[in-house]
Amino acid sequence: MSKKIKIGLSILALISIALSLFVLFDSKLFSKKSFSPEEALIQEAMEDNLPPNEELPKDVDLQPELKDIPQEDKSSLIPPVEKKYFENIVMAEENVQVLSFFLDPEAPIKAIFKGKITKVLHEQTPFPNELPFEEILLEREDGEIGASYIYLGETLIKEGDMVEQGAVLAKAKEGGLDFRSGTNLSLWLHDKEGEFIRLSKEMFD
Repeated sequence: MSKKIKIGLSILALISIALSLFVLFDSKLFSKKSFSPEEALIQEAMEDNLPPNEELPKDVDLQPELKDIPQEDKSSLIPPVEKKYFENIVMAEENVQVLSFFLDPEAPIKAIFKGKITKVLHEQTPFPNELPFEEILLEREDGEIGASYIYLGETLIKEGDMVEQGAVLAKAKEGGLDFRSGTNLSLWLHDKEGEFIRLSKEMFD
C-alpha cells in the first residue's frame, strides 16, 4: 500500500473516529468542561442550538479553530517518541492539530512535559472492527497545556500519577489497517481552555 493511500485512509479514519467518540464519553482534561480530541472536532459545530435531530448544515466547518503555542512553551517540549519516527509522520494540512506515528512494537511513548495524568481510558472501540485503543490525558504542571495520547499499546502509568518530562507512559503495540491505516500513536495538544494547539514536526526539534 502506497504512502499516499495510507495517509488518505488515516485522515478518513480520524474523521470517522471523531464523529463516533463524541457520543461515547465525556473527558475532563482541566477543571472546566472539555472534550477528548475526537469529540472536540465536532463539538463547536454542535453548539449553535440546533433543534433536536436536525442535521448540521452542509457548510458547517467541522475543523476546530487552532491556537498557536507561545515560543517559550514550544521550546520546552521534548519528542513523545524517538526522532526516527518523525520521518514517516502522518500529518495533513486539514488536520494540523494531530500528529500520528508508525511505531515499532515496544517503542516507548514519553511525556513531552512534566505534569499530572488526569485521565486514562482503556480499550476504546468506536467501531466493531477497530482495534481497541488507549488514551492518556496529561496536564502540564502549571495547568496551561494538556496533551492527549491516543495509541495502541501497554499503559505503564495510572490516573493521578505525577510524571517527569521524558517519563515512559506506555509502550507501543503493532499498528494495523484497522487503526488509522497502520499508525499506532496520535498526539494532540490543548490549551487550558480545551482549545486545540496547532502542531508541527518542528515543535519537537
